[in-house]
Amino acid sequence: MFEAWSEAGVLALECAWLGPVDPVQGAFDRVNRAEFRQRLAEAAKIEALLDAYDLAVADLVDRYGRSAGGRSGPAARSFLKQVAAELSMTEGAVGHLLDTATELRDSMPATWRLFTGGWAPWRSVDIALGQSQGVPADRMGEYDDLAAHAVEHTHAARLKDRLRRARERMLAESATTRRKLADANRRVRLEPMADGQAAIEIVGGATDWVPVDHALTAAAVAAKGTPGETRSVGQLRHDILLDIVTEGLKTGSLPDPATKVGQRKGVAVELLLTIPVLSLLGTDTALASIEGYGPIDLDKARELAAEAPSFVRVLTHPITGARLTMDRTAYRPPADLKRWLRIRDQECRDPGCRRPARHTDRDHVREWQHDGPTDAVNLASICRAMHLLKSMGLWQETVHPDDTVTWTSPWARTLTDPPPDPAPPAPRHLLEQDGDDCPF
Repeated sequence: MFEAWSEAGVLALECAWLGPVDPVQGAFDRVNRAEFRQRLAEAAKIEALLDAYDLAVADLVDRYGRSAGGRSGPAARSFLKQVAAELSMTEGAVGHLLDTATELRDSMPATWRLFTGGWAPWRSVDIALGQSQGVPADRMGEYDDLAAHAVEHTHAARLKDRLRRARERMLAESATTRRKLADANRRVRLEPMADGQAAIEIVGGATDWVPVDHALTAAAVAAKGTPGETRSVGQLRHDILLDIVTEGLKTGSLPDPATKVGQRKGVAVELLLTIPVLSLLGTDTALASIEGYGPIDLDKARELAAEAPSFVRVLTHPITGARLTMDRTAYRPPADLKRWLRIRDQECRDPGCRRPARHTDRDHVREWQHDGPTDAVNLASICRAMHLLKSMGLWQETVHPDDTVTWTSPWARTLTDPPPDPAPPAPRHLLEQDGDDCPF
C-alpha cells in the first residue's frame, strides 16, 4: 500500500476513478486526482532534495576536504543558498525542509512511506514529526506507528491535537516528571509586532490557564450582551484581561468593573476534570484529562481533586472507559446534560471544525419535531454554521453506537468524525479475575 506510485500507476488509478457520469461527482474526483498528483510531486521534490544534498556535500568534501562537510559546514550552507535561490524560498525554509525530511526518513519510516507513497501531504507528516519532540529514541518505533495511523485517518484540522494527546498517553509513566520540568520554564514573553501592536505569550500549566481562558470567553460574551457594547468577543477578551492585569498590578486586587469594560459580571473559573475511577483509587495509571486541553499527569489530577474548590469530577467506567450518560424528555437540555455534552464531545462534531463544544449548539440528531428525544444519545454538539446546513437539509448526520458521527453531504459523499477522546479501558489483568468480586 505504501510503495511509491509510478506515472503508469497514477494513470491506472485515474482510470479507476472515471466512474460517475454525474458532473458534480466528476468534479470532486478531479480534485482528488489533482491532490494525489500534487502529493506525489511533493514527495518526489523532497526525495530529490535529499539526494541533491548528499551529492552536493560529498562533491565539496572531495574538493575541499572533510572540514567542508557537516550540517553546519560551508558545504551545507552553500547548498541551502543555492536551493533557496532556485526554489524561491528562504534558506531557513529549505533547511527546515531538509532537516525534517532527513529525520522523518531515518526515525519514522512508516510515516515516511505514507508520504512518499502519496497517501499523506507534507504538512501532515511535518506536524507528526513536530509532535515527536521528547519521545525517547527507544520509543520512536511505537510513536511512528501511532503517528502513521493518525496521519492517514485524522482530519487535518485535528491532527496536531490528536497526536499531542496520544503522545501524552504513550509517555504516561513520565508525565509527572515532564510536567514538573516544563513548569520550571513557565514564562510571559512580549513579542513586538507591526503597526504599534504587541503579542504576549504566556507559557504555564494547562490546569491554570485553560480554565482562565474559558472564563475569559464567558466574561466577554456576557459583556457583549450589555446595551451599547459594540466590541467583538475577541476585543472584549483582550480588554477584560488588560483591565484585570493592569488594575491588579496597581492595587493587588481585581479591578473595578467600571473601568475599560463597564457592566462586566464576575465569571466563575471552572475546571472540568475527568479521572478514570481506578486511577483515582490508585489501582491503575491511566491519565486524567481536562476539558479544552487533554491528558494531564495523575499527581496533578489528584492534587486538583483534593484541593481545588471549583471543578467538576467525571469518573469513567472502569471496564469500557465510557462516561455516564442520562436521559431527558424536555426540548431544551438542562444544565447538567449540557455540561455532560461538553465533556463527551469536547468540540464541534463536524470533523473540519475545532470550535469547543461549550461554544456550539446542542443539536437533535433526529429532529425534535420528528419525535427525536432530548437525551445524550440523540444530542450532538455542532457549530451554528453546520447546524444551519443540517437544518436546510443539505447535510445529514448519523450517530453510531460507538459515538462516531457520519456526515453525508449534498452529493452523497461522507465525512466521518470518530469519538473525540475515549477514555482508556481497564487493564486486562483486572478483567481476568475469577469469581464475581468487583475489582474496584
